[in-house]
This record gives sequence, structure tokens and C-alpha cells, in this order.
Amino acid sequence: MHTQRFFYRPSGLTAVIIWSWVAIFFCGGVIFQYEMARFNWPAIIIACLFVLLLTWELLGRQLVFTGQNLIVRRMLAPRALTVNVHQLEQLSLSGRTMSFSLGGKHYRFRVTKHALAKIKTIVSAD
Repeated sequence: MHTQRFFYRPSGLTAVIIWSWVAIFFCGGVIFQYEMARFNWPAIIIACLFVLLLTWELLGRQLVFTGQNLIVRRMLAPRALTVNVHQLEQLSLSGRTMSFSLGGKHYRFRVTKHALAKIKTIVSAD
């Protein structure tokens, strides 16, 4: 089986906290620009950093299925979580959420409906 890669977003309170920090960064840049009332390079640099942060936020989290292994790549984690699909406990695939337990920890990820349908076929095939 070939490698399939899906992007995910955290679910619940973690998502609220992360997106609040991104919004604060954006609002700080807008306020900085309006306080200067003229074209300035620091505001352009803040805008570029915001775009980079937003891109990293959207593309930095991945679920990778390689054969029977699930690799969860997180943004600031030095190592990815690698687990066999058969070791997942309480696996639930509903709506746009994939949730499972592993070693006493509960994980919840929001994915697109298209990705969730593919994940269902991958998990049911194994």
C-alpha cells in the first residue's frame, strides 16, 4: 500500500487557543500599521510573518498512513507519533472528526469529509 497523507486541525479547546493566538498576531499587525499612518516596512514584515504562521498552522499537521502504520506529525513535536492501526483503541470516525485512544491518552483530529472517507477505507481494509 502506498503512503497517503492528510492534513488535520486540532479539535476542541486546543483549536480555540491556537487560532486565538493567530488572530492576536493579525490584529497586532493591523494596529501597528494604523498607528504609523504611513507605509512602513515593519508592518509589511509583520504581515509576511502572519502569512508564514498561517501557512505553517494549516500545513504543519499531518496524518500519514503507510501500510498499517499511522504517523501523526505535530507542529512543535520533535518526533512524530507512530502507531500501528490495529493498536488504536476506541477508534471513532464520525462527521469530520477522527478520535482514538492510545496508551491512556485520547486524541481528536478534525479532517475534511473526503479525507475521513479515505481514512475509513484504509482502516477497514486492514
